[in-house]
Amino acid sequence: FSNTLEEVANLNFLMMLGTVTAAMSLTAVQLIINLSVATHLLKNVAFAITQLVQLFSKCWMAQRVMDHSLDIKFS
Repeated sequence: FSNTLEEVANLNFLMMLGTVTAAMSLTAVQLIINLSVATHLLKNVAFAITQLVQLFSKCWMAQRVMDHSLDIKFS
């Protein structure tokens, strides 16, 4: 059961990271295209910062889960 749960969680986390990475790449392209328009530039910068915060929070939570799992395993 735990192996199945781990596989599902890994696949879900991989899909989330892939989606965020693709969105960040597209945002970077839009940012470069819209360098001359200040309003579009600010929107893209705000969106990029939001994506980075989202990526950080997902990775941080996943790391906390892994740390707690290792604590349980080795205690």
